[in-house]
Amino acid sequence: RGQDQDVILLKTDWHPTSSQHLSVRYNDQDFTGTNFENGGATNAEEHTGDSLVQTQTLNASLSSIFSGSLFNEVRGQFAKDKEPGRANSDTPEVTVRESGRTILTLGRNFFSPRETTIKRWQIADTVTWVTGQHTWKAGFDVNHDDIKNFFPGNFSGAYTFNSIASFNRGTPNGPGERYVQAFAGPGTTGPTTHPDIEETSFFLQDEWDLRQNLHLTAGLRYDLQKFAQPDVRNPDAQLAAAGIDTSYLKTDKDNVAPRLGLSWQPNEKTVVRAGYGLFYGRTPSIMVGTAHSNNGINVQTVTFTGNQAPTFPNLFPTLPTGAALPKPTIFVFDRDYENPEVHQASLGAEYALTDDIVVGAGYLYVRGKKLQRSTDINLSAPVPTQIPVQGGGSVTVDQFPTARPFTNFDRIIEFQSSAESEYNGLTLELRKRFRGKLQYNVAYTLGKVEDTAPDATAVVPNGSDDAKFASNPFDFDDDLAPGNNDQRHRLVVSGLWDLSYWREASGWKKGLLDGWSLSWIATWQTGQPYSKTVTNDLNRDGNTRNDIVPGSRNSQRLPDSFNVDLRVSKRIPLFGPAGLELIAEAFNLFDKDNINAQRNVFYNYNTASNLLIPQTNFGADTGAFDNRIVQLAAKITF
Repeated sequence: RGQDQDVILLKTDWHPTSSQHLSVRYNDQDFTGTNFENGGATNAEEHTGDSLVQTQTLNASLSSIFSGSLFNEVRGQFAKDKEPGRANSDTPEVTVRESGRTILTLGRNFFSPRETTIKRWQIADTVTWVTGQHTWKAGFDVNHDDIKNFFPGNFSGAYTFNSIASFNRGTPNGPGERYVQAFAGPGTTGPTTHPDIEETSFFLQDEWDLRQNLHLTAGLRYDLQKFAQPDVRNPDAQLAAAGIDTSYLKTDKDNVAPRLGLSWQPNEKTVVRAGYGLFYGRTPSIMVGTAHSNNGINVQTVTFTGNQAPTFPNLFPTLPTGAALPKPTIFVFDRDYENPEVHQASLGAEYALTDDIVVGAGYLYVRGKKLQRSTDINLSAPVPTQIPVQGGGSVTVDQFPTARPFTNFDRIIEFQSSAESEYNGLTLELRKRFRGKLQYNVAYTLGKVEDTAPDATAVVPNGSDDAKFASNPFDFDDDLAPGNNDQRHRLVVSGLWDLSYWREASGWKKGLLDGWSLSWIATWQTGQPYSKTVTNDLNRDGNTRNDIVPGSRNSQRLPDSFNVDLRVSKRIPLFGPAGLELIAEAFNLFDKDNINAQRNVFYNYNTASNLLIPQTNFGADTGAFDNRIVQLAAKITF
């Protein structure tokens, strides 16, 4: 891997009048991330490619003072962001598994080469009016994105083999093996879509000084996000009978968000703050673009098994005809879809122990509702089934009937706003501001997040995205558990120590000992959770990557981690204000093996014998963060 970046910045400021300030800024970024398209211990170099970012932005802002109590700022932006991704190979993707674990991935990755280009224009205005004990603010923000999205998921083909021996034979015709390929529909734009988005928001806010030591902030915000409607409606009679329209995306028009904040200073050393706010999330364009293309007309994604599958490295030049074809997978938006809704409340207090040392405590509550997820709605109700375990015992599993309600389709993946989350966090902090050559900060957080497996980016079927699906679409509460990012305990100690005790010295002593500084960040945290997984589609929903031991979602924990990053620098005066700074930095100073992945396959499901086989290497370490890295640098300031 490697990184190469060129950045250009041009900026100018102008005062048209004594009460106005105009600022104009132009940025140009050209970035190449060598082999950034894909990564991981099991990925071959050919299974990735270069990620490119080419961005140009022009920003302007005009601040105007109309009187001592009336101000205005208007901001405008035009931006173009082009982000193509390249591919290192033109052969189909191959995933090789052994005992249910992926051991090798090679060939072209399933979504490259790709391109997303966004042309954005934006205008926003904020007016401020100060009157008596009130400071009023009001404004609007209009943002329009013209988007070109080329996302050829599975167009190059993707093989899955369940053993090295099967891969050597080249034909994926064993249990759980398959070949997936997507095809562009005749007369359509295929995987190229234009999921344009327009966002408009308005807000009104009042900052009210109730007393000298009591301040209230109240506000109201309205957000509206509009999507370009898909051009193509799948005419299938079964979809129509169920009210499923691939050409319809609902616009959520009732996103009114109140905000309230309170600050109270009972004495000179104490401050108490409280707040509540309702926030609305956005629908990412990758979801909109997927619904535009994966409708069974523009893009037809087909899973081939048994004798229908080709032999590696072959792929189908066109959608095969004549034989009975497998049925396509499509994506649709739920007719009742709404943008995510997040309620946030906080309470905190700070107390000054001395002039430069403050202690504080804070509580944060965040409740996520109507969060996005992708789920398969082409399933019948599951049936509780006893599956024997090798060595004795059994596990009760909800298995889905193989017959699908919509007989003309394989999976019908619906974008829903049905996921939920809840976070509770307590923070304790000790903070010393810079004084006497030393500053430091000590912060401890006790937190817990629980959710029902939300995810807005599961957009490519029969690949790695399938692991993001909830295990039972008939009862999402089955997956209510600690979230993937749950961090129960976290302690961070940071600081800066100015070692310039010999500033008044002279000669060699000043040159050698003066100008040094030391800074650090030390972090200890408990491990994040992961689930006990099962191979080979235990619940028979057609998804081989979301199967877990019942009730085990995120029941396991990675080990604790400890990391120290250290920076030592020395400034050497040159002439006038110019100086040379020599810098040495060490990341993971103590070279700790901080584990970030463990083997999560608990059972291998033998489909032929209907038997769960325990895996003795469950929980074995499979990945870690970087070992010690030392970096040297020199910087000239003037």
